[in-house]
Formats: sequence, structure tokens, C-alpha cells
Amino acid sequence: MKKLTLIIAMAGVFTFTSCSSDDDGDATSSQCRTCTGDAESTNSISEYCDNGDGTYTKTENGETVTGEIPEGLNFNEFIASEVGIWADCQ
Repeated sequence: MKKLTLIIAMAGVFTFTSCSSDDDGDATSSQCRTCTGDAESTNSISEYCDNGDGTYTKTENGETVTGEIPEGLNFNEFIASEVGIWADCQ
């Protein structure tokens, strides 16, 4: 009976234990927003990704740049200030 109790307890421990590879904090799962808009008769698509360290990565027309999110703004506020009212971001 003691062995059965131990086996059940160990099964519970393994059930609620995760590996570090299961964490959502890696670079591939960062928060990204794709913004489309019509500026000066040209459709543009930009992808902004929050790097989680106060910086962002912007990809547009195959070019990628990294910059800093201004102090005092969160990622969503920064996106709104960056793209203005002409773009639709999802």
C-alpha cells in the first residue's frame, strides 16, 4: 500500500512539473503586432515585435531595425504613437 501511495504521489509531481523549454518567455514568442495602412497611395505592412527588454524590432519591406521604446510608454502605446491613425494594427 505504501508503494502505491508513493507511485501516485510521484505521478502527481510529474504531472504538474514543466520543462524550461515550455516557458513562453523565449524570443520566438514575443508580442508582435502587424500594421497595415495606406499612406500616400501605397499600402505598407510593418511588423513590430516587443523584445521584452525595452526594445522593439520593426520589419518593413524586408528590412529589420531594432530601437528603444521611449521611457514611460508600454509597447501598445508606442505602436499607437509610431504608426499614427492611418494604420490598422492587429
